[in-house]
Amino acid sequence: MKGFTLRRLGGSDLRVLEKIAFEIFYPSSLVAREVMQSYRLYFKKGHGNRKIEKSVDDWISIEYYVLVEDKTKRIVGITGLYRINWGSPDSFWLGWFGVDKAFRGRGLGTELLAMTERIAKERGAKYFCIESSDFPANQHAAKLYTEMDYKKFGPIPNYWPGFRNERYGLVIFFKKL
Repeated sequence: MKGFTLRRLGGSDLRVLEKIAFEIFYPSSLVAREVMQSYRLYFKKGHGNRKIEKSVDDWISIEYYVLVEDKTKRIVGITGLYRINWGSPDSFWLGWFGVDKAFRGRGLGTELLAMTERIAKERGAKYFCIESSDFPANQHAAKLYTEMDYKKFGPIPNYWPGFRNERYGLVIFFKKL
């Protein structure tokens, strides 16, 4: 992707990521806080410098990445992948994923997801899964996933807590790589 570089998430990225997470996952500050908690735990457990196939000491193996605009060094996207170690070794899942709102509409989401799929494939993935919801703000992401040949399963109703006592359905997207 010309003008952008995908690199591993570094500990020094956390302050910048907090702002980006709240923008990407708006209006759900609950999700943004969960994203940041995941990133902090990732470094606390020492995953930041391990490849996913080497991270078998926990129930989940994780790799996180950031998309950086070359010219400004600004982080404009986040992605990751994980494998559940008690599950199939060739099934990977998309980690926290999103593109800064100021950079949407340029095809970066499509490119970022394709790059994440390639990394998963290099790590041995044959299947790639995405956990999502039917929350209205996620509709642009759901459209991207279906455009990239993911099959949609769900929703399982009333799975995720929402705002003002609302609940949203769990949706899984699946693709054979």
